[in-house]
Amino acid sequence: DGSGNVVSSNGEAVSFADRARVQQVLVNLISNGLKYSPPDDHVRIEVEVQDRICVISVADAGEGIPTAEQERIFERFYRVDNGSTRANGGVGLGLYIAKLLVESMAGRMWVRSDSGRGSTFSFSLPLAHVASAEPTVMTPAR
Repeated sequence: DGSGNVVSSNGEAVSFADRARVQQVLVNLISNGLKYSPPDDHVRIEVEVQDRICVISVADAGEGIPTAEQERIFERFYRVDNGSTRANGGVGLGLYIAKLLVESMAGRMWVRSDSGRGSTFSFSLPLAHVASAEPTVMTPAR
């Protein structure tokens, strides 16, 4: 099984989660960030501990998502209808699946976005403990 500890780089945050699922969520969010950001811009990834959860955020510099669309983007087959999404293809399943995966690990997923200013997609996972721990290496699922 793919379950194991997911540990922050400084060894402080340990979440018992399915590594393959976390990897799939991150690949989706990073891929979307790169797809919808200008080619010369960066996608930023942050990991932080808040109370008893680990929050992982992926921020892009894309067009952003209108407020009215933000809840719907996690629905199956839903896509924001603008020139950028039409040009990049897809069927509207990536964020839906990512959210299901996060929720299956007792976490939650959300977005913060302003039109014209990019988006930050975040998800939380409950912590197994917060302490100095021996980091484990996340290896790709095979």
